[in-house]
Amino acid sequence: MLGAGSTPVVTNNTTVAPDGTTTADTIVFSTPAGASDGSLWYQPSIPCVSGATYTGGIWVKASAVGDVGKVILFRHANSSGLYMEVTLTDTWQLVSRSEVAAAATTNYQIGLRPNWGGSSGTVTVHVWGASFVNASDAALPYQRVNTSTDYDYDFSKFPPYLKFDGVDDSLYSAASVDFTSTDKMTVFAGLHKASDAAFGTVFETSTNATITNGALLLGATNSGNPNYYVGNRGTVLVSAGNLSTVPAPITSVISVKTDIAADVTEPRHNTVVYGSSSGDLGTGNYGNHVLYIGRRANASLPFSGRIYQLAVKGKAMTAAEISTVEAFVNSKTKAF
Repeated sequence: MLGAGSTPVVTNNTTVAPDGTTTADTIVFSTPAGASDGSLWYQPSIPCVSGATYTGGIWVKASAVGDVGKVILFRHANSSGLYMEVTLTDTWQLVSRSEVAAAATTNYQIGLRPNWGGSSGTVTVHVWGASFVNASDAALPYQRVNTSTDYDYDFSKFPPYLKFDGVDDSLYSAASVDFTSTDKMTVFAGLHKASDAAFGTVFETSTNATITNGALLLGATNSGNPNYYVGNRGTVLVSAGNLSTVPAPITSVISVKTDIAADVTEPRHNTVVYGSSSGDLGTGNYGNHVLYIGRRANASLPFSGRIYQLAVKGKAMTAAEISTVEAFVNSKTKAF
């Protein structure tokens, strides 16, 4: 939004940016005489999740030595005290910081305040590479986006994902997936868990793995615990991974190794064994079931977050094999 008394004019791709390309933007502020400090903001509002850590930054410089203003990072929309001030110069500088969103936060703002004293005049500033991300995504650098068809996209830096809204998004196999020849399974998932408000189904073989023999479930946030949950069943259900140590928002690589005959249910979180169980799984092999992703039976317990990778193998893989696949999944997920 724009503060009262300030009508900046933005022109795209006018100036040589820090990377040598002419992709930096110019913003011209015309400040009326007598304008108060609070009227000079140029600040898009950015929704945040309470308690999450965010990292933001922007490259900025004044057009000339006389056009000295300030750039403000993370000014809380409901408070003037939660921000950082950096004086502009006529050379490029990267301004960056991190902030934990307060409980009352509805949004944060990156603000330009080019004329600090409130006197009249025209101030010109240049900006490039604005970024504001959840800390779990902080490894992802700035991506240039001009239009829906003109943008830079590097899959090694910005891995694609399926986004599940926690309401009605899901996928499922058109036909059943046959695992009746094995009582062993290894599963890999690259995930971003966005919420702990309710249980979410990441994937499930059968319409309900808790009551269906030869079925497996990976879920998030079980019984109020901010966790990843595994429900594994031969003829007896065993729960694993039910620990309160991975609160949302969090990005993770999950692997699960199972063996019904040997009573193995071993989940791993970012390569570390996580809440494994040797509980009795009963007997038998896995079944010939439809595979559901994102919701139970395409109808309930929706997952809120992202799925970067999902792989299911009908065997108990070796430690070396698991490590190799975890590394591959992480290359597509950027969890660690």
